Amino acid sequence: MGSLLLFYLICALLLSAGCVFAAARFELRYEEALPISLTALMLLLFLFGAAGLLEAGVWAICLLALLLYAASFRLAAGKLKALAGKVFTPAALLFLLTLAGLFYINYGREVRRIDEMTHWADTVKAMYYTGLLPSAGAAATAFPAYPPGMALPEYLFLRLYALIGRDAGYTEWVMYAAYQSFLLAFFFPFLRGLDFKKPLRLILAAAMVLMCPLMMDASEPYCSLYIDPFLCAALGGGLAAVFTETDKDRPRYDLYVYSACAFLVLAKPAGLLFSFFLAAAYAAEMLLRNGKNRGRRLALAAGSVLVPLGVWTLRKSIDGVTQSFSSKEGAVDLRLALRYALHREGESWQQIVHDDYYRRLLTDTVRIKGFACPYWLLLLVSIAALYTLIRLTDRRRGHLRAARRLVLPALAVMAASYYISLCYVYIFKFGWWEAVVLAQFDRYVGILLYAVYTAALLAFVRFFTETDQSVGSVCAALAVFALLSPFGRALDVARRTDIAVQDPVYTEYRALVKELDRLSDGQPVRLCRVSQGDTGGSSTGVCYLLRPHTTVPTGEWFLGPAPEMPWADAFADRELSAEDWMRELREGYDYLYLEHIDDYFLEHYAGLFAPGSEPTEKGLYRVGEQLTIIETEGFI
Repeated sequence: MGSLLLFYLICALLLSAGCVFAAARFELRYEEALPISLTALMLLLFLFGAAGLLEAGVWAICLLALLLYAASFRLAAGKLKALAGKVFTPAALLFLLTLAGLFYINYGREVRRIDEMTHWADTVKAMYYTGLLPSAGAAATAFPAYPPGMALPEYLFLRLYALIGRDAGYTEWVMYAAYQSFLLAFFFPFLRGLDFKKPLRLILAAAMVLMCPLMMDASEPYCSLYIDPFLCAALGGGLAAVFTETDKDRPRYDLYVYSACAFLVLAKPAGLLFSFFLAAAYAAEMLLRNGKNRGRRLALAAGSVLVPLGVWTLRKSIDGVTQSFSSKEGAVDLRLALRYALHREGESWQQIVHDDYYRRLLTDTVRIKGFACPYWLLLLVSIAALYTLIRLTDRRRGHLRAARRLVLPALAVMAASYYISLCYVYIFKFGWWEAVVLAQFDRYVGILLYAVYTAALLAFVRFFTETDQSVGSVCAALAVFALLSPFGRALDVARRTDIAVQDPVYTEYRALVKELDRLSDGQPVRLCRVSQGDTGGSSTGVCYLLRPHTTVPTGEWFLGPAPEMPWADAFADRELSAEDWMRELREGYDYLYLEHIDDYFLEHYAGLFAPGSEPTEKGLYRVGEQLTIIETEGFI
C-alpha cells in the first residue's frame, strides 16, 4: 500500500508540474493548462524515443518537473496566494481525486482483449522491455508503422511504477490508469467555471464529464486500451474550444488546440485526418473573425500537425518500416470507387461491402437508456445541440458570430468526408474477410459521432457553469444528466466487476512466463509452443503474454495437416520428419511447451523425448540432444 500511495503522489506531482508553471508564468488555471502539460510530456518522451533514448526520456521528464517547480516558486515569490488561487481550484481537486479513482477502478486489471494483445498493450510491453519505439526492428511489434502517441504515457507510468514498486516489473493495470487520465485531461478546461460556493453545479458538471466517455460503449474506455475514445475526447474537446471559446486571444485557447492536434497525429493513423479537421476548423474560424496575429497562429497550427508527423515519418524511415498498419498497400482506386457508388456492376465482394456499409450506416443504432437511436439521428441531434448552445452563448456573451456561421458547414463537411472515406478504407485497405464483415464497424463509425456528441456535451457544461448561472440551466443539466448518463455501466466500472473474472488461458501463460524467468534468470528465451488443431484464435495473445520471451511465428504452432479453418488456405501443412523438426528446435528454440497434443504428434515425434520425459500436455521441456522434461512443481 505504501508503494502505491507513493506512486500516486509521484504521478500527481509529475502531471501537475506543467500546470503549476503555467499558473506562475502565464496565469493559467490548473485545469486550463492540464491537457497542454500532459501533451508536452508525451511529445518530450516521443522526441527522446525518436532519438533512441526512451528510458532516458523518463529521467529527463522527472528532472524537468523538478525544474518547473523550482521556476514556479521563484516566479511566484511574494505572490504565493495568487499562485495558490490558480492551482488549488475545484477542477484541480477533481482531477486529483479522479486520478485516485482511476487507480482504484483499475488496480489489478489484466490485459485480456485480443486487439490489446495484438497492438495496444503489446506495443507498450515491447517499449518497456526494449527501451525502443515500436518502429524499431528489435521491438518486433505487429504494427511497427502505428504511431505511439498514447503508448508513451502508458510507458511513462509503467517505468515510474517499476522504480517505486519493489519487484513490480511490467504491471498491466498501470497502463489503464495512464490512458484514462490523459483522456479525461482534455475535458477539464471546460470545468474552469466551477466554484466551491456552488456545490450542486460543481457535482453536476463533474459527473457529466466523467460519464461522457461511457457513451462510447463500443470501445469501453474505462476498461480497455482502445484509442478511439481518446480520439473522441481530443477532437470533441478541440471542436468545443473552437466553437464555444469566447476569449480566443488568450494563449490557453491556442495551446489547447495545438495540443489536441499534435496528440491526434500520434494517436492513430486516422488521427491525422481528425487533426486536419480540427486545424482547418481553427483556421477557418480565425479567418472569419479576423483574429489577431493570424499568420503566426496559423503557422503554429500547421506545425502542430506537420512536426509530429514529420518526426514519426523520419523515425520509421530510419527503422526501415515500409508496411503500413492496413492489410493491403496502395492508394484508393478512385475510378472503382465511383463505379461502386454510381453503378450497380456485378456481385463482387467490394460492391457487397459498399452497399452493406451504407445500409448499416443508416440503420444501425446505439442504445441510450434502452432506446435504440440510429447513428445518423444521434449525429444530427448532437450537431443541433451544439449549434443551439453556440447561439445561446453568443446572445449572452457575444464573440461567437464566426463560430455560429461556421459550425454547420464545418461539421457537415467533416462527417461526409469521414464516412465516405471510411467506406473505401474497408474496400481498398482491409483484407477481404475483415471488409465483408465490416470489422469493428461500431468503433470506427462511432469516432466522429461521439466526438461531436462530446463537443456538444462540453459546450453545455461550459454554458451552464460560465454563461448561464440561472436555476433553469441547473435544472436543464439535471435533466440531461438523468436522460443520457449510462448509470448501469458506471456502476459496473465502480464495482470492478470485470476484474474479478479470471481467464484460465491467461493465468496459464503468466505462470509459464514466471517459470521461464526462473529458468533463465530473467533473460529472454525462445519457446516453441505446440498446440495441435489450434486454429489460431489465441496465438496473438500467447505472443503478448510470453513477451519478452519469443515463440513460434504465425501458423507454426502445429505439426502435420493444417487445422480446418472457416476460410481456405489460412495455414499450410507442416508435415516435418522427426529429424527435421528436431533440427528446427535446436536451431531456433531453448524450450518446448506442449499446450495440446494429439495422436498424430505422438505417432510421429514421441521418439524425440528422453526416457522418463514422455510427451504430455502442459509439459515444459528443455531442448538439447533429446527433449527433457522440466519439473515445474505444478506451476499450471
